[in-house]
Amino acid sequence: MERHDMITRHDDPADNRRSFVRLTPNAYHRMTNFLFATLSKSKNGSWQ
Repeated sequence: MERHDMITRHDDPADNRRSFVRLTPNAYHRMTNFLFATLSKSKNGSWQ
């Protein structure tokens, strides 16, 4: 996912064994669009 510019990793300064993974702005935008499109197709806005 990093290779496709969908996530970034950030080392935890308090614990070098851990890293934080975040969506890139582009991935966040794409995910939001996908979720809204999927939910709008649902009859009552919930998963069935």
